[in-house]
Amino acid sequence: GTIFYAAFPNLGGASQQAWTIFQKELQMNPSLRAWWQHGELVGDGAKIQDSLQKFYALSQYLGDEIVISGASERGSKDSELLILAEVRKPGLRNFLQQTSQELEGKSQPGMRVVDAQELATLRDRAGAQQLKVLVRPDFVVGALSSATLRSFNAQLERKSAEFGSTAFGERLAQIYRAEGGITAAGGVDLRKIVGELPQDTAGNQKTLRETGFSD
Repeated sequence: GTIFYAAFPNLGGASQQAWTIFQKELQMNPSLRAWWQHGELVGDGAKIQDSLQKFYALSQYLGDEIVISGASERGSKDSELLILAEVRKPGLRNFLQQTSQELEGKSQPGMRVVDAQELATLRDRAGAQQLKVLVRPDFVVGALSSATLRSFNAQLERKSAEFGSTAFGERLAQIYRAEGGITAAGGVDLRKIVGELPQDTAGNQKTLRETGFSD
């Protein structure tokens, strides 16, 4: 059911380097320092630094790539979102739980962090959009739907290569095999999307012909 796939590099190290360079420029550039201390961002410097430090700390737990994918089944109005990354070192679950509590304070948490055992009884809260995050020893997986999370976890347990055997998966694999390597990858399964569009009107058929997607 996957119709969208995007992979991005882990930019934690790059963000830390950029912040270090910015701090040096603040010391050397009076105009920049005046804007930072008295401009529109006055008072927000500490918040920005704290956010960047949390982002960098999170990046140290993750592998080199973060993947976001979307899936849609025929007849379903809702799309399923999935976020995936390799786990580089232990302690990620405690870090996510602590960070979530700090961000949310005493309000209703916007993220639920679970392990494989807790995933079995995880349920969606009615009327609330909550990110569910499964932390495994090898992968961390996030989804808005507990059913999506359980389904993908089952595929990981089976070491399923189902997606890679589809035409869309094979096309994405060609990108990864490209000579010289890649920094980011992405794709949309237009064949599947177009196949689910209603084509019973003259207007829709005309649009498909003009865009080149009719075949």
